[in-house]
Amino acid sequence: MTTVSETVVTTSTVAGSWQVSKYIDDNDDETISFNNITFVIEPDGGFVVEKNGGEIATGTWQLKDRNTEIEFNVPAFANENESLGEDLYEIHDDWNIILASETQLHLQDEDERFELQKVIE
Repeated sequence: MTTVSETVVTTSTVAGSWQVSKYIDDNDDETISFNNITFVIEPDGGFVVEKNGGEIATGTWQLKDRNTEIEFNVPAFANENESLGEDLYEIHDDWNIILASETQLHLQDEDERFELQKVIE
């Protein structure tokens, strides 16, 4: 595994399908909220949230701050909208990239942390 300080994060690093292996909010493990959820980070800047293989929300993503941050903009999750599932709206934010590799992506924002595992197809 490589930390961001040791590698250059690019579109090809983050593009792909990811599942949440861990989601921590204020030291509480709330990973269960992301069961059967896949985040698809498309190379063209598109972002898709799938549940059980079906699309439930779309948005955009971009690398920021010299590629040390990633921003997910999902209009369906604005204003902490939980109508599509509890805690799903949390991804709609700017995230510091803590770790990026071919198979793992770890993101943090204050007291929240996502650990994503690439879906191997």
